[in-house]
Amino acid sequence: MIETYARLIKLLQNYGQVLTEHIADKSIIEKEELTQTDAEIYSQDVHWLEEADIVVAEVTVTSMGVGFEIGYAVKLQKPILCLYKKQEKQRLSAMISGCDDLEIVHYQGIEELKDPIEDFISRQNMLTS
Repeated sequence: MIETYARLIKLLQNYGQVLTEHIADKSIIEKEELTQTDAEIYSQDVHWLEEADIVVAEVTVTSMGVGFEIGYAVKLQKPILCLYKKQEKQRLSAMISGCDDLEIVHYQGIEELKDPIEDFISRQNMLTS
């Protein structure tokens, strides 16, 4: 998934600053875990959510942390785009697919995401202009 995250981050950087680009670098994640307490990581991630204009979350791999961040972003009323790579044996969590506050894009390959991401971002810019 790290390669997927790296390609996704590169795509998103065409539209603005990506606050969590470190997730595509396994060594940085490991270093962060060694140098920061859980409370510091929580505080940093919450700050990023509060600063973000939009949230784009890759939700293919089930993650309690990403789920928490999405819930927090919903509470902050942030526009949220969830990206889910279709898989035969795994369904998207009902807590994600059942939430009307989220926009969900199902995809097979990263190359399919350019247009939906661009559309999502442009609609958010139109709403805030």
